[in-house]
Amino acid sequence: MTRQLSGKKYAFLKNRKKNSQYTVFLVLTCVLLAGCAHRIPLRRPLGREGENKARELLTAIQQRQKVDALDADVTVTWSGYGRKIHFSGGLQAVASGRFRLSALDPLGRPLFLLVVQESTFTFLDTRQGSGYTGPVDSDFLHRYIPASVTPAILFSLVTARLPDMGLDKVSVGRGDRKGSLWFTFPSRNNCRRLAEVDAGRGQVLRQMLVDGSENTVVDFHYDGYPAVKTSSGKEESVMLPTIVRIEGGLLPGSTVVRFDRVYPDHDVPDSLFTLAVPRYFTILQVK
Repeated sequence: MTRQLSGKKYAFLKNRKKNSQYTVFLVLTCVLLAGCAHRIPLRRPLGREGENKARELLTAIQQRQKVDALDADVTVTWSGYGRKIHFSGGLQAVASGRFRLSALDPLGRPLFLLVVQESTFTFLDTRQGSGYTGPVDSDFLHRYIPASVTPAILFSLVTARLPDMGLDKVSVGRGDRKGSLWFTFPSRNNCRRLAEVDAGRGQVLRQMLVDGSENTVVDFHYDGYPAVKTSSGKEESVMLPTIVRIEGGLLPGSTVVRFDRVYPDHDVPDSLFTLAVPRYFTILQVK
């Protein structure tokens, strides 16, 4: 059963019986974006030789093998409003902008599911037999995820992937952290992207999206390189962080996502992003 829900007033958010469901949706959304305001770090100019080396580093990063799909066991901790919520689950995603995030019970059964399919999203609460769905580009979802952060951009942020663009369009400077460089990429969707990179190891340490007023939209911090990918009983390193801390944006709080285990890219079939919603579920259609 599907009900329409539009306008600025979302009655179910005021229903005390639905408060737990809303809180979980809030947390799952925060896993993708969460935060508070952060200042933009200072970037000091480099000499010509230093700038040339920095651009060579950026070229090497952009040319190395990229993660186009992600299948991982994750542990999520969200802190905000004086509360802390913790759960384990699974995260599957592909570079085109599809996500499936599930919170699991101790037996591995899904308690909640959040699926993003490029242009639409669906959230299900399997315990209450209810949820809601609507377009990604909706006023409702933009309360939590800024319009400038498309699902495809979100994938690149979660996987610490830098934009692919010509070096002539990128500026570079020295950061406050010893041995770090800051790359500034040109505006897209009314936001510039800043990336902090370890100059020695070539690891992406941080990425930010900044709007035209120099306000931080989202702020991703990375740690725990390299992640380990398990394939056919073998383990190999992959240039992914094992810990992603998400701040900035529209929601107060901080989210830490820990990648406990990463599986091969080809284990992310399209069928994962299609939900067969049981008929007895009550689904609210948001706009």
